[in-house]
Amino acid sequence: MRPSRGPVNRVLLGLLGAGLVVGGGWVAVTALVERGDVGFGLPGWWPTPDAGARLLDRDSLSRMQGYGWWVPVVFAVSAVLFLAFVWWFLAQTRTRRQRNLTLPAPEVRLRTRALARAVEADADRLPEVSGSRARIDSTRARPRVTLTVDLEPRAEPAGVLRALVAGPVERARTATGADRVDTVVRFRNPRHRAGRVE
Repeated sequence: MRPSRGPVNRVLLGLLGAGLVVGGGWVAVTALVERGDVGFGLPGWWPTPDAGARLLDRDSLSRMQGYGWWVPVVFAVSAVLFLAFVWWFLAQTRTRRQRNLTLPAPEVRLRTRALARAVEADADRLPEVSGSRARIDSTRARPRVTLTVDLEPRAEPAGVLRALVAGPVERARTATGADRVDTVVRFRNPRHRAGRVE
């Protein structure tokens, strides 16, 4: 089972937030004291920028560009930071799914695709269902079943929903050994708009 992104995200966001708070607080306190808006002065060790100081003036930049390693290092560091940010951003938008479910029996795993096909076959046997598609997503919390069900023209969605929950969904829960299975059911009828029930 893959590790959760939650702790990593919390650490990264915490470090970023701490850096922004420290930097913003330093700028704000320094500016307030220099303008005389507060009734205290800064201690001797407090770092204060010189008037008109720049992070990198033109002369310093020209001197640094004279070194052969400066430009390649700047480009390499910038590229690494950019790629790391893109990787982190894509990792947040990607839905984490597992292809295998760990069953209660030791050393036994069930492929989510196989379970989805079994749920589809089970749902297709219901009287008022003309077809179905199932998808099984598994996170660290619990399995999630997403069912798209094509109804017969005269089908009653409420009755079909009860039959799905008591039949295919309940058997999927039993097969996985989970206490609960999150379920999303989407009904489609050629004569009506699609409906969704969670």
